[in-house]
Amino acid sequence: MTDLRRITRLARISWFACAGLALATPVATALGVFLAPAETLFAPLGFSSLGHASTAQILVSQCLSLSASCLAGGALWALARGFRRVAQGEVFADEVVRALTRFAGLLALSSLAAILTAPIVSLLLSIGTPPGEGRLSLQFGSANAFGLVASLAVWTLSRIMVEARRLERENREFV
Repeated sequence: MTDLRRITRLARISWFACAGLALATPVATALGVFLAPAETLFAPLGFSSLGHASTAQILVSQCLSLSASCLAGGALWALARGFRRVAQGEVFADEVVRALTRFAGLLALSSLAAILTAPIVSLLLSIGTPPGEGRLSLQFGSANAFGLVASLAVWTLSRIMVEARRLERENREFV
């Protein structure tokens, strides 16, 4: 089996996996966010009771909680599109580079959204609390850092591919 054939076969598997995860991730997160009791969902932010919060506050907080997952789904969808082109044998196509760049950008936004969601939601749910009972929750973990570093690495690789394509075209003109 040739290297290109192995690459295209692996890309086909990756295409299906990324596309499936791109659809499943936001749906599964939405089910968890909207089916779980709001008190359970927001307890890690320090809210044992949400009796003070309006329905609108809770609904907006739930929707904000989906932002990182939806952006991650978009990132995976972009990556799936790139893998689809590679599966067709177009390993260095412009669409592959664009897909990698889009994936890196959306992954970085997803990581930033995951970092910013907790403080924004905690401030939103603190509206209407008695004085001294408001909360500000900050959450940053290794998964957030990994997402940011991985997005930077993929973006760098996409820029390297752009430069390699430019040099290849330039060399072709000289020959």
